[in-house]
Amino acid sequence: MTYFENFVETAFPLKCEKCREALSALTSQLAAEGQLLSGRRWVQTETILLEQTTAYAEHLIQKLMEFEAEHSPIRTNDLETAISTLSKFRQFCEDVYEDKRTAGKGAYPESRRPFDGRRMETVFEEARQNILG
Repeated sequence: MTYFENFVETAFPLKCEKCREALSALTSQLAAEGQLLSGRRWVQTETILLEQTTAYAEHLIQKLMEFEAEHSPIRTNDLETAISTLSKFRQFCEDVYEDKRTAGKGAYPESRRPFDGRRMETVFEEARQNILG
């Protein structure tokens, strides 16, 4: 296992947990405000998931660029690993969103499309391009 693969093995579950914590904090805040069934819950949930996706990509990029090229333990195939784990995180976010949407079915607006149709795809593609550099 490479240096970067070891990093990803620990970073991915930590980022997933941080994402869950951010969503739990949002749920607590909205519950305290009596806004748990409001439509803004979904916009804020999406925003958190999109921000977490961008933050994870930035974390991966930071690790990929941590060393000078001639002394770096980073290998060419680590870029593929970074994109793969980012894709896995995107799927995690989409699954979490779907779970929350299904659990809150009565509060989910029928006309609403998750991530306004393409927002997650756009954020993911920008992050992927940043990794490729």
